Amino acid sequence: MEEDNLVESNDERAGTYEMFTKREALFRIKNIASDEWMYTPDPDYINNKQKDGMKVEWRNRITEWFQRIRQAYNLDTTTIFKAVNYMDRYLSKYSLDPVNFRLLVLGALFIATKVEELAIPTQHLAYHLSQGAFVPEDIQFMEIEILQCLQYRLHPITPIDYASLLIQLLPSTLTLETIKIRTDDLLSNFVFDYSILKFPASMQAVAAITCVLRILAIPQNYVILWLQELESCSFHYEHLSNASVNIQQCAQKFCNHLLLEQAADQEVERMLSNLGVAPEPSTADGGDTFDNFDNGMSTPPPQEQRPYSDHQDPDRDTPPGDVTLITPMLEDEENRAYNKRKWDS
Repeated sequence: MEEDNLVESNDERAGTYEMFTKREALFRIKNIASDEWMYTPDPDYINNKQKDGMKVEWRNRITEWFQRIRQAYNLDTTTIFKAVNYMDRYLSKYSLDPVNFRLLVLGALFIATKVEELAIPTQHLAYHLSQGAFVPEDIQFMEIEILQCLQYRLHPITPIDYASLLIQLLPSTLTLETIKIRTDDLLSNFVFDYSILKFPASMQAVAAITCVLRILAIPQNYVILWLQELESCSFHYEHLSNASVNIQQCAQKFCNHLLLEQAADQEVERMLSNLGVAPEPSTADGGDTFDNFDNGMSTPPPQEQRPYSDHQDPDRDTPPGDVTLITPMLEDEENRAYNKRKWDS
């Protein structure tokens, strides 16, 4: 007899509230899994497609910049996942020079905010973020280019989306909220990792949850029951010859990160104990959320944590001072030399 595990799904940003059973969650997983391939970028597009000087470092810097923008403007984590997905899928089809790459980044971010956020940025904000390199018309043109390239498929199922559904297949006796927070935090840390593109979003979610269950010392019989539930999900990678190898590699990547993080936390606690200082209590539900992940970046002052739009916040056309502008993010010696050659020609 199926357990009617009613799970609340309260998406305040979208204004929806729904409750569904395990069977309904499984039905949703099957539906989105059948379309996953349409939203999957080339896992090595930098080598396969980019012929104008793009390097992995460019993507690393920009995804870190996305994180700073998310913190400064209080964006949802899903917004950044979607912006990165739009960028990766576009770059899987077209090779871009440094200038147009910057324009793509802004266009992808602005489309993602329009899809996911309740309040959207002004076009003048992009002008300031690019230090005047692009006018609003440039951003609008690039948004159209992105939409056409992606064939208006703007709702990729992110690893976090998959994880939210997959976690609901776990026994209700477990503390699912704790598992979800830890899993979301783990997946969010890897959105910046170019090598993670090798693994589909659904595989990332399965691997991340498996690692979190291991770290939380969930009883093995619960894990086995959950894995049996997954057998009917019909993920598109299941029939590939290298599927088992890939999921092991993905899980190993996540587990290594969690074990290093855990070891670091234990070392900090040991040092504080030696100093006679009590460690600070952890955040609710057993782990730091992605909002508390600093990554060496300063946190904007409280007054800056506001949504922005033309009608709600007209004064936010200028970015907060701690947000690095997009132009210096990519201006290393090679890019400056490239831009000089383009100007001279």
